[in-house]
Amino acid sequence: MRLLAAILAIFAAAPAAGEGFVVTDLTALSVAPIALDGGTFEVQPVARNRMIVACTDCTELMVIDVVLGRQDDGTEDRLRSGETSIDDIRALCQANTPSCALEGITLGRAIGWVTEYEAGVTGSTTVLFLDGDLLTIRSIAGDIPTARENGDAVTAALAPMIIGAE
Repeated sequence: MRLLAAILAIFAAAPAAGEGFVVTDLTALSVAPIALDGGTFEVQPVARNRMIVACTDCTELMVIDVVLGRQDDGTEDRLRSGETSIDDIRALCQANTPSCALEGITLGRAIGWVTEYEAGVTGSTTVLFLDGDLLTIRSIAGDIPTARENGDAVTAALAPMIIGAE
């Protein structure tokens, strides 16, 4: 009886485990093509943790890479607590890529940032964390505004399904 009480006390004192994303297998998602100003983007899962969103009728290359992963290094906790600020992350980004522009975002229960950059490619990347789960949406296009618009549209279409309700 004492052993049972001790076990119950341990579990009662332990913090609740996070739920993370509701979708952890991208091949399970069925997503209709996404129509954007530049054309129609087909969504193609290529692995449990990756899908490619590519324009099928665009005159220039436009592609968005969607990747699920884990990041348990404390970045999310430091961001949520304010120990690491968006300004800190922006400074790191600009130290690596001077053209980097970065802003913080919150989507449902997820937190992260969106970058815009020119570094060999022109792109915009959204990074979202939730309970150690990591969603990265990387958009490549011929110019920054198009890369950002495409990335934002795909984030709006896919991220709520992956992250889940608040």
